[in-house]
Amino acid sequence: ENFNTSKVTNMHSMFNSTKMSIIDLSNFDTSKVTDKGSMFATAKATTVYARNEEEIERLSTGTDKPATMNIVLKNS
Repeated sequence: ENFNTSKVTNMHSMFNSTKMSIIDLSNFDTSKVTDKGSMFATAKATTVYARNEEEIERLSTGTDKPATMNIVLKNS
């Protein structure tokens, strides 16, 4: 249900090719991630939920993010 991602540094290709339309990362802490290359490459998701503005910025700068994908703050 909840992953402890506070020490994760590599999320390369983590959601590559996923067929989920919504990805909820609002419980993910990506503050230590240094490799998020192709994290969302060819993902079908149109919406990714993030936990705060800093997470939105970090996730939005990943490579190969589909142009149709929106990374937004999850309303609690």
